Amino acid sequence: MTRFLIVILAVIVFLSESTFAGEKKEANQQPQSIETINQNEARKNVSKHLEELSKLLIEGAQKKYYDCLKAFGNHDFCQCLRDKTPSGINFTEYVTIVITPKDELGYSKADEETKGIIDNTLKAREACVGSNK
Repeated sequence: MTRFLIVILAVIVFLSESTFAGEKKEANQQPQSIETINQNEARKNVSKHLEELSKLLIEGAQKKYYDCLKAFGNHDFCQCLRDKTPSGINFTEYVTIVITPKDELGYSKADEETKGIIDNTLKAREACVGSNK
């Protein structure tokens, strides 16, 4: 029990010294310019937004995988679709693109980005079906 208390006291002393050293170091630094502060804040905001976007993409990919798994029950096929279909489409949109003729999707009047999504979705389907034969 006394060893445990000694360890806890040592940790408290270490943390106190670390905090004091950090405060002393900050006190010795030159004041930052407003531009530097704004740049640092902007970097933090960008980093935060990238983390959120990454999280959303991962969640979307996982949902696409699980929805596919519920429909088809084939792990390899669903993993392939998750990895090869455009990240901006969900499983329902995948099914719609695959079962709807291009002219009914408005392919000829679609912009290049939409055409790319349709084309890449159909390529993913072919690749995933082909790899699971």
